[in-house]
Amino acid sequence: MFCSCFSSSILRISCPRPSIRSTTCASSTSTTTISASAPPCITFTVLIGSTQFRRIAHRYGNKLVTAWGAAGMAIYPLLLAFSENTWQFYGLSFIGGFLFAMINGAYINYMLEKIPPNDRPSHLAWYSIILNTAILTGSLIAPAIADMAGLVNALILIGILRILAGLSVHKWG
Repeated sequence: MFCSCFSSSILRISCPRPSIRSTTCASSTSTTTISASAPPCITFTVLIGSTQFRRIAHRYGNKLVTAWGAAGMAIYPLLLAFSENTWQFYGLSFIGGFLFAMINGAYINYMLEKIPPNDRPSHLAWYSIILNTAILTGSLIAPAIADMAGLVNALILIGILRILAGLSVHKWG
């Protein structure tokens, strides 16, 4: 959760486009173009991925799809760190949207499998508190870490942390 929020905060605030390796921000026109068109790419593929979720989760199980989705979400910041143009960014947005659909659906189902039916409201309330805390924390510290380590290094770090998160879900559930 934190890693996902962290990398999206880095992209929103630091945003050197179209060449992500540059150390200075690109013109406001190119930043606006990417900011305005990337969310529809992601949203569209989340929608398409959601239609395929039932088949994939039924075949592999919610735990495995959650683990693969979390580790797969590492693809987005790792490849984004080395992308050179806008089209690569759009392609990664499509991949990221599909993986987000898988992890979002599988994680909710996996949680509901593990939560005792008579105590679901309190468990889901704690889940909501922890999720929103992770989103807020990631959004607040992402720009500072990106400024200290550099955008590319921060994206690579987030990719590695996402892989570790996926492996830990797979191993310890």
